[in-house]
Amino acid sequence: MVRSIPGKGVRFVRFDSQVFLFANSKCEKYFHNLFKPLKLTWTAMYRKQHGKDIAAGAIMKKCRTTKKPYSRSIVGATLEVIQKRRIEKSEVHDAAKSLHGRFITLKTSPSYPLSLYLGSITASAPSPKQAAVGQGE
Repeated sequence: MVRSIPGKGVRFVRFDSQVFLFANSKCEKYFHNLFKPLKLTWTAMYRKQHGKDIAAGAIMKKCRTTKKPYSRSIVGATLEVIQKRRIEKSEVHDAAKSLHGRFITLKTSPSYPLSLYLGSITASAPSPKQAAVGQGE
């Protein structure tokens, strides 16, 4: 689409309803005489095809460097203590997840024996929360 000043230029609608906008009568005459815009050195098509508008096309994206996260000690806790607590958290989380899975199994299947379920809870040393869940049944 040609950029033209409002009120200037010519609009041409072809028989197949395709609209062409011309900046001035010069452009319109070349179009109707079937001149190829790639061969006219002053046209935008020519400049684009022959790599003349390097300034407009060579805008590079800005890249933002991000700092990689790394672990470090906090006041009152060394790095070893923090890593040990992380491991403990994951172990406790896994145990709670497996217990929840057993509880769901018990709720969904009424034929599951309650004694087996309670026995498995007492066999693995539960935390006070887990013991409370087992006694509530």
